[in-house]
Amino acid sequence: HAYNYAFTQLLSQIALWLSIQSEGAADVMPEARGKKEDKDLRAVYEDLRSAGFGSLTATQLRALFPEARLLISRKESNIAGLQIADLLAAEQKILTVQETLGADAYGIGRFGEQVNNAISQKVIPGGRRLI
Repeated sequence: HAYNYAFTQLLSQIALWLSIQSEGAADVMPEARGKKEDKDLRAVYEDLRSAGFGSLTATQLRALFPEARLLISRKESNIAGLQIADLLAAEQKILTVQETLGADAYGIGRFGEQVNNAISQKVIPGGRRLI
């Protein structure tokens, strides 16, 4: 499932960043998608915390993400971190489409250019993933 895969990859990047910080931990709060999707995402989170992922053991993941149950918030809650993530993801998506389609792509606009320039040093080259 694409959303579960994206969530797993995002957790992997967050875990990598947290492990570089010597005593880092974080709560994870994705945006609600629907009853079934939310249930599936909670199961993915619990599986990762139970089995580990990639080079991270279950023990390491539980230390990095101490909340046993995945917190999910509805869009109406207007959580600041989710709003920032939406802004970054939207502008990065438009930039990726623009780079792929060239002149046929929808223009990115001044705001998008400013957002992408502001985070350009935090993006892994060729991967459009934030560090």
